[in-house]
Amino acid sequence: MVRTQLSLLLALFMLLGQNPARAQEYTLRTEFTGSGYCLDVVTEGSNRQLIMARCAKVPGQRWRIDEAPKSGFSLLRNAFAGRDMCLDVVNDGRNDKLAMARCSSATSQFWRIESPDKSNKMRLRTLFTGNGKCLDIINEGTNKRVAMAPCGSYSGQLWLLDELP
Repeated sequence: MVRTQLSLLLALFMLLGQNPARAQEYTLRTEFTGSGYCLDVVTEGSNRQLIMARCAKVPGQRWRIDEAPKSGFSLLRNAFAGRDMCLDVVNDGRNDKLAMARCSSATSQFWRIESPDKSNKMRLRTLFTGNGKCLDIINEGTNKRVAMAPCGSYSGQLWLLDELP
């Protein structure tokens, strides 16, 4: 009887699109910026910006990796931006800007997370930009800006995903 009730409860959670267990969250940092800086969503004016900021226990640095509708790809969600917002590449012709946008079936939100050298360092690309562009830290003095850039052997494109407790 208890087992049947538990099965029905789990089925109800799945039907409602809710996971009864807390999903795993991560911080994202790069080899280039080191362990002191994490990918963060911050509010600047009326916009939410993606930057590298000093690592702290803040919702803007808590990332969830969910399975995307296309096999082999993931959606990147952020605790600060909310569950219905995903990391997205802005389709503006240059396709290098990033934003948090309402989750959809856009290929610009489908991220492939893979290790180029079988280590714990990951390269992040989207289905939209293909194998030619990777999530990168722009080296402009402050090293805070993130963008899609041509893939290469750059430490700003090697991401470390650290599980949060």
